[in-house]
Amino acid sequence: MAEYILPGTSERTICKTGHKINPGLDYDETKRCIFILGKIHIFSDDEIWDILAKRGKLEKILLKYNIQTGSQKGFAFAVYKSEQEMDRVLAQGQIIDIRNIRIFLNKMQQSTNIMIYSIKSNVPIEKMAEEACSYGQVVNLEVMSIAGGKTLFIEYNKRLDAEQAKSGLCHRFTGKGGYEILIKWADSKILNNCLHIRFQKQLNDKSGKVVNEKSITQLFAKYGAVKRVEFLRDAQFNILGDAFVSFENNASGQVSALSFMQDLPLKTIQIGSIQCTVKLRLINETNRYCTLNTGKGNLAFS
Repeated sequence: MAEYILPGTSERTICKTGHKINPGLDYDETKRCIFILGKIHIFSDDEIWDILAKRGKLEKILLKYNIQTGSQKGFAFAVYKSEQEMDRVLAQGQIIDIRNIRIFLNKMQQSTNIMIYSIKSNVPIEKMAEEACSYGQVVNLEVMSIAGGKTLFIEYNKRLDAEQAKSGLCHRFTGKGGYEILIKWADSKILNNCLHIRFQKQLNDKSGKVVNEKSITQLFAKYGAVKRVEFLRDAQFNILGDAFVSFENNASGQVSALSFMQDLPLKTIQIGSIQCTVKLRLINETNRYCTLNTGKGNLAFS
């Protein structure tokens, strides 16, 4: 098994095909990549390779590490030979149970959104926005005043443009004689824009699956644009009793999710004959970039 360590980073790539590969993930690979979540560190490199390769033609696995402690993180990325192969792997189920350990598989979400935050009052926001637009086609651009400074949300048409903007803007504005700015990918890992819905699977099955992607989207669309609805599924790809609703990866998406929670004091909703509980999807406090206030009171729910 070949092992590739990306210099100066917290990533390690393993490959058992005998072919030469590049470490890390390039743009093409992200389109056929599966996000792996679970206690992966318990398995050896050979074991995790065999587990994932049984489902399809696997090219490589990218493991992630804590750069300070050196410990392996609870997620990884598996790259398959093609997008069709990746789809076949997911069609076999999003949960793998092995040795009393559960591993979750999800299609990698390719965010094209970045955010520049804690922008001080002396930084020319118009100049920064103009510079951001030079990296590619901008689909959406928002500015919001949040504690600690202004935040600029930018959505690009292509992931590659977003990657170049994230790197380029950081160097452009924080270099010699520049301004100190903070840039991150804007997604549900750090934004309060995702809701967790829980319902009883057995009741939903008996009712003809009234809780589904269409019914959830219609219900939550009243609060803002729903980007995706994801269900936890078993090995037979059957829907379990958990779903996640993600709004846009920007300030509007946060307002949509947080406003919904404010309007739902009992944190329960009715979809057809099924009662569901709703809460904000928990995110690590160290990842959350800010506490948002929309003018409707403190909306930093947990």
